[in-house]
Amino acid sequence: MKNFIKIAIPVISIFMLLSFPLKSQISSIDISGSFSSAGSLKYAVTKASGFGGGIDVSIKVFKDFYLTVNAGYQSYSIDQDSALTQWKWNFWDNRYYGSIRADLTDTAKYSLVITPNQGINSVPVSLKIGYEAKIGDLSVRPYVGAGILFFSRWFYVEENWTKKLSKLDNTFNYSYRNFAPSKQGNPIMLLGGVSLTYPLIDFVSVKGEFDYTHFVETEGMGYSELPFSNSLNFKLGLSFSY
Repeated sequence: MKNFIKIAIPVISIFMLLSFPLKSQISSIDISGSFSSAGSLKYAVTKASGFGGGIDVSIKVFKDFYLTVNAGYQSYSIDQDSALTQWKWNFWDNRYYGSIRADLTDTAKYSLVITPNQGINSVPVSLKIGYEAKIGDLSVRPYVGAGILFFSRWFYVEENWTKKLSKLDNTFNYSYRNFAPSKQGNPIMLLGGVSLTYPLIDFVSVKGEFDYTHFVETEGMGYSELPFSNSLNFKLGLSFSY
């Protein structure tokens, strides 16, 4: 989590620095919540989806064309078959699991349920260019863009132990969590989508958005630690016009 915060703070700072010098040209600021569903899953992952939010700052560069700077936060939950094996956790595989097996040889005394848990905290930052068309009061803006996904992938195992106390004809239950070192990355992403904006009052509109994001396979940028290759993103929020 500390590493994630170290990444997030400078990213948000850069985003703010980009926005302030352009404030005299800003056409709108959008705030939205989002849902994402990952595709092209890797490493026996069966499902990856998450919720988040973000902010768009749009600048009108010339007639009907807009440049948009986006930054957000997305938290994914991940389901994965053989999660412990797939994580390749050296401490668990080569040191700790041996002691667990030794304890479990006495099945009359101990029993254990192991539950892996994992997820991703991410900060996507992108630059998009779009063309806006009007259909009555409805504004339709298809766009393309590129950016970077700063992410930290976390993993822990919850151990639920039961110790049988034969002499007392009772059991003692206890549990704890073992945390693995996190995995980080900052792969390049390419995206395309469309946003729909409809006015509520003079300067406030409701905004819906859909986009497809593809993560580019690159060396040394953590792409190999990301358990999916693309995502579909749905957003809903408010747009404030200037």
